[in-house]
Amino acid sequence: APGQPLINLVTPVSPTNCGGSDGTITIDVLNGNGTGFEYSIDSGASWVLNNNTFIGLTEGTYHVFVRNGDFTCTVTSQDNPISLTPPNPPSITNSTITNVSNCGLNDGEITVNVSSNPTNFQYSKDSGITWQASPTFSNLIKGDYYIYVRNSNGTCATPLTNNPVTVTEPIAPNITNIITSNITDCNANDGTITIIGSSGIGSYQYSIDDGITWQPDSIFLGLADGFYNVFIRNSNFTCIVPYANNPVSVDGKIPPTIGNITTIDPTDCGLADGQITITATGTGSLEYSIDSGLTWFAINIFTNQTGGIYHVLVKNADGTCIVNGGTINLIDPIAPQITNVLVNDPTDCGIND
Repeated sequence: APGQPLINLVTPVSPTNCGGSDGTITIDVLNGNGTGFEYSIDSGASWVLNNNTFIGLTEGTYHVFVRNGDFTCTVTSQDNPISLTPPNPPSITNSTITNVSNCGLNDGEITVNVSSNPTNFQYSKDSGITWQASPTFSNLIKGDYYIYVRNSNGTCATPLTNNPVTVTEPIAPNITNIITSNITDCNANDGTITIIGSSGIGSYQYSIDDGITWQPDSIFLGLADGFYNVFIRNSNFTCIVPYANNPVSVDGKIPPTIGNITTIDPTDCGLADGQITITATGTGSLEYSIDSGLTWFAINIFTNQTGGIYHVLVKNADGTCIVNGGTINLIDPIAPQITNVLVNDPTDCGIND
């Protein structure tokens, strides 16, 4: 009878990584009929002549057979079936997220929870580009993170089933409009700023002093002339947002400036030909008064005035910012006074002495 092959040893080497195809099976054979051997690892469905090492094998179960090179005397391994088993992949249960506490911060956190000792694994938040030994990723900004876990020897990188993990931050409010009301008169503090916001979380708080003080009311009253830096934030104190067009101006009234007052006294006693001329400047049209504000005129020259005391005032044409120019005295010429008349009669008839 033909000599029968004797399978001396079967040496399996499992794949080095999950899903890998670098497993091998080596079959050591003795005896035979001198025609070489054919080898099969699929129960004889396919054969390889004189090559006792099968490479590029994936995870699975293999059935080893050997026969002589002339197709006689097929024998099987006592170790059948042969199993190639890769490393066990990590088992990820879930992830715990701590969202960013405030707009623009990087205090978010993701902790990966695994079913066994977390020190046996390495962890990645960027699809396996970088790895770390800790299951907790700290100092995160808002965004999407693709979590992977692998064995500490670098095998079996496994994604989290619910990738990506999203770290959020509070929604920032926006200032959509600012309405201002300017000062109504000089030295008045009655300006207003009204802030209109949108988006964000819940209600808002508002500031017009660079965020030093805040109030829940969007209307600021009793403002003086000046510039104000407007801010808005969520009512839970998160996401301070400045107005894009800071500073906001509340304009006051500008008072007139009296430069000079010239007078022309009446030319004779009792005549009304005196004159007062008021020279003043301002941001617009002005009005003038010489009777303490009882009457006002758009002209600055007052003619046909009698002698006397006049109280000069100047204001803006809209009635604001009355400026006191003081008192002016128009003086009539000094009239002579006849204190006595002495009479001497003529000394004789016809004489004019």
